Amino acid sequence: MTNRIDKISDLVRRELAVLLQQARDPRFHGVTVTWVKIVPDLSQAKIYVSMYDDNANDNVKDNDNESVDTMLAALNRAAGFFRKQLAATVQLRRTPALKFYFDTRLKESMAIDRLLNSIQVPAVPPHD
Repeated sequence: MTNRIDKISDLVRRELAVLLQQARDPRFHGVTVTWVKIVPDLSQAKIYVSMYDDNANDNVKDNDNESVDTMLAALNRAAGFFRKQLAATVQLRRTPALKFYFDTRLKESMAIDRLLNSIQVPAVPPHD
């Protein structure tokens, strides 16, 4: 059963990515669907997204950024539209209700990466 849900989640992620690329709303510019979690009965799907910023050094916007809040609000208002479009392109018995969330995993992994790279390892003297 889990394998089926994983396949459906991946399919939904790919199709939503296409729909977001085709969207004309400027609030969706730079939005990437990072992962999808669907409950086993297919009634609900949590859609995790990231937003890239051309001006930032690491190109990932912070979750406290006002534009991220605006983007999430717009996505959740358009969830019904995306669900309808998804139902037209994906053949499922039940199309899940969509709820969008900001994915902080990429930002957190980049912070951990920076910390690991900043660690100074003392040189080991050669053995005689």
